[in-house]
Amino acid sequence: MLSQRLTDTRAEPTNSAAAVEQIPAWGERLIAAVFEIRQVLEETVAELESLRGKAKPIPKGFITAKAATGIVSFEYEMIRLWARNGVIKAEKRGGRWWVHRKSLEAFAALTPAERGARMRAMPAE
Repeated sequence: MLSQRLTDTRAEPTNSAAAVEQIPAWGERLIAAVFEIRQVLEETVAELESLRGKAKPIPKGFITAKAATGIVSFEYEMIRLWARNGVIKAEKRGGRWWVHRKSLEAFAALTPAERGARMRAMPAE
């Protein structure tokens, strides 16, 4: 593994002739590690470029559930629960909940009793 190879190249500083003789070997290992890092980066860039354009655009009027916590005075977990149960209009993309802002604001404006009634009216999972 790369990190192990880099760790192995560390040596205690000494003034001995043996330490001076180890410099070329240490330098070769460092250069090999740099080339390995470059190869990994090139592969990662190629993979990211292949994914470009494949992601669906976020529909207009949607925000992340985390951003929604700043708009309405409810915790993230509550907004996520509403989204998961279909109480508010939402989509899950890439492990992230995107909620429709107007749907969220309308639901949050309901009284606690009205929100509870709507939650109970939802079909059980």
